[in-house]
Parts: sequence; structure tokens; C-alpha cells
Amino acid sequence: HLLLVCVILVSAVDAYHLQPSFQLRGKAPNAVDSRSIASSLSRRRPASLRMQANTEVSPDLKYLVVQNRVPVNPRTTPCACGSGFMYERCCGRWHSSENPPLDPVELIRARYSAFAYCLPDFLMRTTARKSPEYNTNQAMWRRELIDFCQSYSFQTNGGEILGVNVEECQFTEKDRAYVQFRARMLGPGSKLVEFWERSVLERSNAKGRQGCWYYLKGSLLEYQGPLI
Repeated sequence: HLLLVCVILVSAVDAYHLQPSFQLRGKAPNAVDSRSIASSLSRRRPASLRMQANTEVSPDLKYLVVQNRVPVNPRTTPCACGSGFMYERCCGRWHSSENPPLDPVELIRARYSAFAYCLPDFLMRTTARKSPEYNTNQAMWRRELIDFCQSYSFQTNGGEILGVNVEECQFTEKDRAYVQFRARMLGPGSKLVEFWERSVLERSNAKGRQGCWYYLKGSLLEYQGPLI
């Protein structure tokens, strides 16, 4: 009988040590499901990750982070405006600046190369607020500019820069200038598009923007190429 009692005691002790070391109030250990575990893990993650996991990606997200075409080596890459200067010492100075150019011809060149490099933010901030092309719906305006930039190529298939040629610049008033230019690009099917435009630019006198030129409006003089 003593041997039987010892066996029973040993079995009871082993069973006690084999019990799980935790208990959940109101639930047995085998009642824990994956949803409870996932909820617990989500509370331990950083708030930024929790927000990311619960936020749906907008279909317009691709327009928020645009893959521009700015040269990888701006010091040794000719500018897309066709001036013959390297990008860093040409339009790159203005693309990286908060202020527009201080010369109307440089503004036209910088805006053309901004289309070539797909820089919608530069095009938006160098457009005068009273311009008929200014759009208060910034998101929509930005999408339209990106779509336009991505629809054209600004160099030939062989890598030749098409560029913009400024033919005339006149100062008709103290703070207003007319710039006539010819711009070239490749449209759908690699077909050459060439047009002549007369743009009206205005110089700002606002504090912090004195002397900076902004695009106001333009009139198309001649167009050659496919219409899209």
C-alpha cells in the first residue's frame, strides 16, 4: 500500500508541473485564438506601424512621389534646355531654389527643362497666382503636369537634346516682359512636336520675392506635329 501511495503522489506532482504557466481570466489556455494574439502584437508595435497597417493606400499615391529625370551627375550632364551648359550651372540652380529666376529668359529655359525633368512643383511655384493656368486644386494640377511630362520625351532616341530656343525678349513695362521661343519634344510614336509661343512674364515686388519672374500666360503662334 505504501508503494501505491508513493506512485500516486509522484504522478500528481508531475501533472502539476506539466500545467501551463499562465491563465487568462474567463478563458482556458486552449481558448486563445489568433485574433487575440494579433491584437496583442499590434498594441506592442509602434504607433506609426499600426497606422500604416490600418490605412488604405490611395490610388493617387504614385503622384505624391514622382520619379523625376534629374541627371545623376549634374556637374557633367548638359542641361535639357539646350543651352550647352552643364545642368548644375544652368537650370539646376533654379530647380533647387525656392525663388524663381531673376531673368525672364532664364525662367523660360528653367520651365522647359522642368517639363523635361518632370518637376511639377517648380512649374507650379513659378506660375503667377493670377495666371489663367493657376489651379487652386493643387493635387489635380500636379497630376495634370505629371501626366504631360510623362507623355513626352525631350531628347531624341539617340540622346540628342531637343531644347528650347529663345528668339526674342522685350520689356514692355517695368515689371512685364514678352518672351518668344521655339520648343521641341517627341510626342507619341516618337514623332517630333515643335511649337512657337509668346509668353507673358511678370516680375514680383513682394517681400522676399523682389525681382523674381513668374509665368503669367502664353499664346501659341505656330504648332507642328501630332495633336494629342
